[in-house]
Amino acid sequence: MADRLRFNAGGSDSLVQEAIDAVINEHPAIEHVFNAITIQFGPDTMLALKIRLRADVDINKLERELKDRIAKLKWCFVEPDVTD
Repeated sequence: MADRLRFNAGGSDSLVQEAIDAVINEHPAIEHVFNAITIQFGPDTMLALKIRLRADVDINKLERELKDRIAKLKWCFVEPDVTD
């Protein structure tokens, strides 16, 4: 999708960032990524996303899906928005 941004954040190891990047960019409900921040806490990672997504998406389900697909992702916070 043309307005989809590549995941670009710091704070976690490169393998975790690559996995998050892949999930975000392939997910059909995510239309645009405004901000993506990762923070590493020992072996665990926190992800905060500000995204534009389809209106019919359950945010809690999306957060669970991200955590299920990325083993080191312990905390995931998604903020839906239409603009940065």
